[in-house]
Amino acid sequence: HIFGGHGGAIVPLVDAIESHPNLTFVLNRCEVNASQAAMAYAKLHNRLGCCIATSGPGAAHLLSGLVDADQDRVPMICITGLKDVGSVRHADFQDVDQASIFRMAGLAISETVSHISQLIPLLRNALYTAISNNRCVHLAIPVDIQGQLVTVPKLLNFRPENVSRKVLERAGEEEIGGLATAILKERMKSQHMVIFCGWRAAAEGLGNAIEDMAEFLDVPVITSFDGKGVVGEGNGFSFGVAGIYGFVGGGKSQSVLENCDVVIAICLPDMSKALSDKKDMQVRKLIQIETDLMKGDTSRYIARHTFESNDLAVSLPKVLQAMKTEKEVMKLDFQGGLTKPQYGGGYENDEKINSHGCMSKARMNLHPSNHDPKNAVKALDVMDSKKFCYPETFFEIMSRHLDEDSILCADIGDNALYMASGVIAKKGQRTLTSEHMGIMGFGLNSALAASLSSSATPTTNCATATSANGSCGRMRKVLAVAGDGGIQMSLNEIATMKDHGSQNVLVVIVVNKRLGRVNNETWGPGLRADGCNLGSPDYIKLFEAYGYPNGQVLSTSDEIVIEETIRKGWELAESQGVAVVVVQQDPKVFPTMHKITPASGHVAWEHYLKEMNKERNVGFKSSGRISSPSFGQIPGFHFSQDTTSKL
Repeated sequence: HIFGGHGGAIVPLVDAIESHPNLTFVLNRCEVNASQAAMAYAKLHNRLGCCIATSGPGAAHLLSGLVDADQDRVPMICITGLKDVGSVRHADFQDVDQASIFRMAGLAISETVSHISQLIPLLRNALYTAISNNRCVHLAIPVDIQGQLVTVPKLLNFRPENVSRKVLERAGEEEIGGLATAILKERMKSQHMVIFCGWRAAAEGLGNAIEDMAEFLDVPVITSFDGKGVVGEGNGFSFGVAGIYGFVGGGKSQSVLENCDVVIAICLPDMSKALSDKKDMQVRKLIQIETDLMKGDTSRYIARHTFESNDLAVSLPKVLQAMKTEKEVMKLDFQGGLTKPQYGGGYENDEKINSHGCMSKARMNLHPSNHDPKNAVKALDVMDSKKFCYPETFFEIMSRHLDEDSILCADIGDNALYMASGVIAKKGQRTLTSEHMGIMGFGLNSALAASLSSSATPTTNCATATSANGSCGRMRKVLAVAGDGGIQMSLNEIATMKDHGSQNVLVVIVVNKRLGRVNNETWGPGLRADGCNLGSPDYIKLFEAYGYPNGQVLSTSDEIVIEETIRKGWELAESQGVAVVVVQQDPKVFPTMHKITPASGHVAWEHYLKEMNKERNVGFKSSGRISSPSFGQIPGFHFSQDTTSKL
């Protein structure tokens, strides 16, 4: 699928796509949405994504989605049109220097093809970079060059399996043994270890291996938001999501991170939340496991051990077996565990298994809209449950209606916090988010991309149903969640869903008539976050106008009513393709965004610098030179051995 807009500068390109038997052109209503959908499509399938646009505003609209793909380390190529070669850079209509704009935004490659002989070499280089380094690349091609014929060299091979081939395809026994020893060594020294997984761990199908490793080591597992579903969150070692749009987000994951000192990062592109304190200073040890170490922050953070394998689904079970053997031979005994106080007490204090076999999470602390954290109360104590629906209750119940292959599409805002905390993900589910950029409107755009995968011919053999379209002769469920601010940024793509026959998509709109996360966050003394109120259309009538009638509205927290509404919503999604449920949220109630507090490592570092400067001043005055005491040897200030090693 090729996502994009249309225009005069890409007519030859779109004609070629439309005439190709193996390509489908998805005409988005706006190019902003096209780049986001292409990124979601690539992230879901762990393969190259593609979007296109015409010159001028068409190309400019793509920018946020392209940057998001590059920062999330998603392989993607963007092709844009230009005026004919003789008019570039001096025309008076839709003529901008696209390559410079995209290059300045950080894309790995952004080039203008100025002659037909450049096309194949530049395309080859761009594709190689995108696929092998998981980056976003861009080529701008003038419209007259698009219409020319080119001879493709016989030795040129664009197949992804060849372009992305690495020197190390599978780890050898030495590498596997080295990783096993490194993990055991840190586990024996520390009672504070955590496994932190990113989205590629889900795409690579590492859930079983990670669960087995966590059980053996007796350590908790947390995931990035887009890694939600790597492991089953109903298991006792799952502590939910960390890293929601710039902050930790979840209370349980915050407790784990603040109290751990060793992180096993598995396919985690961004390690700032995993390793750093509030000021982005590394305060935790790192063991890094990757399919491609170029995706890790190896230049920013120090790793105690790194492990690379293109086939982690095979390598990780071997690592686990090596650890078991070494533990047995050396008669090792792990100290600590999931229920110890250093992990916040485990789940047993505030969670229980409900009648549906899922873990019912404790209610989030919520604040009234006066921005006073001291007045933290439970939501149901301040909310009129007969007029409003409590979103976290809604998402907990929604969990029961999702299958192991369902796709969760998240937007940004309070609705995302509710979804991240409330939905108890099953192992095998995929979550699509705009992880780094946090683009409003992404929820519906990613649902469009996901629905194109799930709308293929359904399978009929339940025993072998592992393809994108689901199992047991049905389409995969696609849950799209957005607030009333985000949904209005991409509503026009409902028409695109209709064009392409999207199937089994349930859109949930959490309505509170304001930009909740902006309005509810505390930004600083004297700042009120005004200007956040917004109006909303009648979403039920709007979806009906697009051809999807019988939408549901929830304005109660009665769990029986919520259960029935969700059931009807999925029945409608299955029968008519797309359905909508509007959740009326009390604007006075909102979720807590948990944040990391300053960690001891940074505090110790500040103390060290302070004492070092004091000692230097004394040395300069007394002897005319600067003295240089070593770590732990500063007069009048003594570090513990642990703090000294961290420094």
